[in-house]
Amino acid sequence: MNKRSTAESCLTYGSAILWILLPIAWALGAYLCYEWQTLRPGPDDELVTGEAVGREMTKLWSFVPRPKLVVTSNNAPEPLYAVLSVDGMNDIPIVVSFYYSEDPTKEIYLQQESSPLWFGLFFILAPVSGLLSIGWYRRRLQRMSGT
Repeated sequence: MNKRSTAESCLTYGSAILWILLPIAWALGAYLCYEWQTLRPGPDDELVTGEAVGREMTKLWSFVPRPKLVVTSNNAPEPLYAVLSVDGMNDIPIVVSFYYSEDPTKEIYLQQESSPLWFGLFFILAPVSGLLSIGWYRRRLQRMSGT
């Protein structure tokens, strides 16, 4: 088996795997972009500070474990909550800042959290860039072989 046929078979299998993973990655990316959109502060929200009084684990969609932070603030009559990324619970300080919308039932988004937008864009663009790279490399192999 020569180098060209090995490279072509790797490209074929690689592109097949990327085509299978593409809808999964796009669905996850779309969800993360939607989460970023819903957690953005509204025009009437004010930036307030609060104190993290509780840290516990919760389940998103009944099976995805996520840390939940309970926050109290002078501006809110009852405790507020923020659902964090999986690795974010220990990185959040005791005094936190967030935009408050006067609705205690709405999840708050802490200023200390990382934005889900960047992860969403990564999951949307990474498979596309992989497929474009495979297409470019396949054309390069064809030009080198003269076909």
